[in-house]
Amino acid sequence: MGLVLACWGVLVPIVAVAFPFIFQWPTLVYAILLLLVNLAVAVIVHSLIKTAFLKKDADLLASIKNAIRQYREEMDRNAEPYSRSTILAYFAQDCRDFVEYVLDHEASIGTTTRDYQEVTSLDTARNQLQEKDSALKLTRKRLEESNAKLQRSLESPITDFVSTIAETRRETNAIAIRKPGRIITDPVFHEMYLEPELNALLQHPLLDRLRSLKQLSFTYQEQPTALHTRLTHSLGVARNVEFALQRIFDRAKLYVLKSENSGEVMKFDIPAELRRRLFQLAKTAALLHDLGHAPFGHSLDRFTVARLCQSGTKITEKPDKYYSSKYVRSHLAESLRLADIDANALAYIISPSPELYEQIKNETWTPYLSLITAIIDSELDADRIDFLIRDSHSTGLPYGLINAPALLSSMLPTQESGSSGYGIAFDRSAVGLIGHAVHARINMYENCYETPAKIASETMLTNALRGFLDTHASMKIEDLLVLTDDELLAVMLGSTGPGDPVHKLAELLVKQQYFSRIIEPIRMSEHRGALECDRYLMAATGDDAVIEQYAMPLEWQERLARTLSDDEKWMVEVYATPYDRFEIKEQQIRIIQEKDGTFEYSTLAEVDEAKDIIQMLAQRVRRNPRIEVFAHQALGADKLARIREAAKHLFY
Repeated sequence: MGLVLACWGVLVPIVAVAFPFIFQWPTLVYAILLLLVNLAVAVIVHSLIKTAFLKKDADLLASIKNAIRQYREEMDRNAEPYSRSTILAYFAQDCRDFVEYVLDHEASIGTTTRDYQEVTSLDTARNQLQEKDSALKLTRKRLEESNAKLQRSLESPITDFVSTIAETRRETNAIAIRKPGRIITDPVFHEMYLEPELNALLQHPLLDRLRSLKQLSFTYQEQPTALHTRLTHSLGVARNVEFALQRIFDRAKLYVLKSENSGEVMKFDIPAELRRRLFQLAKTAALLHDLGHAPFGHSLDRFTVARLCQSGTKITEKPDKYYSSKYVRSHLAESLRLADIDANALAYIISPSPELYEQIKNETWTPYLSLITAIIDSELDADRIDFLIRDSHSTGLPYGLINAPALLSSMLPTQESGSSGYGIAFDRSAVGLIGHAVHARINMYENCYETPAKIASETMLTNALRGFLDTHASMKIEDLLVLTDDELLAVMLGSTGPGDPVHKLAELLVKQQYFSRIIEPIRMSEHRGALECDRYLMAATGDDAVIEQYAMPLEWQERLARTLSDDEKWMVEVYATPYDRFEIKEQQIRIIQEKDGTFEYSTLAEVDEAKDIIQMLAQRVRRNPRIEVFAHQALGADKLARIREAAKHLFY
């Protein structure tokens, strides 16, 4: 370009001098011609200059557009808005020099200006996104605070309501009502006598609550007449204890064990006043032995123990015994004192412990408390005899109809040589009756106590209560345990919304609708070697058997529910047989055969007439440990089939 300008600078003076002499043109024509030539040369020079600059700009534009394309591809691969913004920031930095050039040459590279505007708009969008994100975080925090406040406001009334009911039930003031003794008619044992102090004790809110606890929890869904209560059962046990003690006192024989399998028959003569005191303690303990039951009977036993352990309270006994003993000592102590009944003695009968023994060891009636305990709670006791007969009577199932008077009359008091305590054995003549009672218990478990409908409903209740407590952190489980059956369901229904799984489960239970079993029971004895079955059976022998056997079905339940959406996970549940169903406790029943002032001693399993019975029942009990899977039929055939296949893969 410089060479062109130099040549033009030489040619112009030569043309200006030579043209007038050569062509003899007038000055005006010459001037016009020279102007046109200059203009033409100027246009040519401008075009050359523009072409050179545009080529340079085009190369630069191409490189910039290529960079834009690469940045956009990088942004498309990146889902996070902040990453996109970072890329744009780097791009803007890299292009800053070119932006200044664009502003100076806007006419020739307008397209690049538009690209820059796009970049700056995206940079602005990044800043706006950051501002919006900050605003969203602040809004989310405020919503969480509002939600927590709302949750506390919703929890407070229901928590206060439950707490008020619980405090009313745990009334510690003495029941000062004076009532005469009375005869109570009973559909099973016809009639029984209730002393004035026991008749007054029935007015205590905790004992009155037993009128509203169904003995068989959800069995009424299949057997509508199974509506008898914990109170009627407790009255029946009190009658049985009185009957057994009366026969023992009338017989006046004590069987003292001198060796492992023999002993001597001694006189068992007890003064009248001591007899009266023992009758009073025995009947009162029998009346209060189920005082600590939670709503719906044993449905919540494993859940309660696991929950207590999580809160730091570890118990080694069944929760109903634990709470019965606790309530007697804490909430009924004043009422019992007014009736001249020792609360510690009753607590020891219900749940013996060294600590309680230390408080009563000097009383004249203390050695006999272990005898009362054995009559109420042993391998074959007054409690079991009553519930087998009463449950059969109320359900119409004949399996539990045993000979209660003959069994109670066959109870014999025993004492080990050198010991101050007493136990219970049965006369050899009652072996057939005992075998019948063992059969009855197994049959009632298979046909009444562990039917699919009852198990499914109890598992639904456990899942509902667990979910309820998870969302109501301020609620105390001890307060819920003193509610009645209907109160517990009403609390869960009234404090949750229609879309809450807790509400749905409680509503189904109120409507007597339960999940269906979707796979045949998985017998653990038939699937030895399957990992999950072996895990469960091994946990049954551990120190934390109750906790482990509560947690494992929940784990399985969650694994099977993975095939469902979050809104459907509550529709599947898993049940596993409790650890205390794995043996025949009756085989340890002690049998005595009296011979001329001495006797021979053995266990039921060692008696020839009973060996076949025990062996047959052992085979049935070995099949009892099982896993069952239930689900809501509303899931539909396809989803139920997926759960079924998942269960087979998990347990087989």
